[in-house]
Amino acid sequence: MSAGLERIAQKAQASPRERFTALAHHLTEDFLKETFLRMNPHGAPGIDRVSMNAYGQQLDANVADLVARLKRRAYDAPSVRRVYIPKAGNAEKLRPLGIPGVEDRMLRGPFGQGNIGRLDPAADGQVTCVPSIIMTMVAPKAWLV
Repeated sequence: MSAGLERIAQKAQASPRERFTALAHHLTEDFLKETFLRMNPHGAPGIDRVSMNAYGQQLDANVADLVARLKRRAYDAPSVRRVYIPKAGNAEKLRPLGIPGVEDRMLRGPFGQGNIGRLDPAADGQVTCVPSIIMTMVAPKAWLV
């Protein structure tokens, strides 16, 4: 985690009710590359059908393009691919599962359930407050297809 995010995490621990809404400047090329390398390499591709392997083959160029689009506010998250998987305990019934694309997972990952709890101890492991600037940049027009 970068020094800036470490300071935010410390401030979140000291002030549990604090909300952080300006975190977009932490989405640097180095930070996003680090985030990509921590992601599940076997994750299913999203609606754009770009696999982790394919994205990683041109990682430097892809991340540079992503950061440029973010700075221009031109990033438009694709819709989430919907698949149906068997329900636990009852294989005859299916439940929907949304699979975001690689870039969407990269952008949401640092501020998702696992990390928002670190940044926001009040979240208690639940996503109670996703930074609005990030949501403005990455929220897809249609959540599910």
